[in-house]
Amino acid sequence: MKNENLINSVLNTIRNENNDKIYVGKLKGDSMKNAGLDNGDLLIVDTSIAFYDGCLAVCKIDKQEMVKRIQIENENIVLIAENPNYDNITIQKSEVALINGVVTHAIKDLRPFENDKIIKQE
Repeated sequence: MKNENLINSVLNTIRNENNDKIYVGKLKGDSMKNAGLDNGDLLIVDTSIAFYDGCLAVCKIDKQEMVKRIQIENENIVLIAENPNYDNITIQKSEVALINGVVTHAIKDLRPFENDKIIKQE
C-alpha cells in the first residue's frame, strides 16, 4: 500500500462519519522531540476539539504554523516547546484564534530506508 493510501485509510478509521475537521500535517523541525515527535512525523489534527491544558496543538504565530504543548496559566496561554533549545511563547487568552487544532495521533515511519535502500548503521 502506498503511503498516501495508508494515510487515507488511517484517516477514514479515525474520522467520525461526518467529521471533515480532521487533517494530516507533516512535522518539520525538532522543537517537540522530547514529546516523542520527530521531523517528518505525520500528525493527525482535529480542529473540532477545543484545546486544553497539556494538549499538543497546532498554533500559528507570525504566519508560521508550529506544534506546541499548551499550558494554561490565569489569563495567559504558554506554548511550550518540548526541546530546551527553543523558547516558550506566551500569548493572552484573547489570542486563542492562534490555536488551530489539537494533535490527536502521530504516524512515524520506522523503516531504515532511504530512497529504497537500507541505510547502513555503523
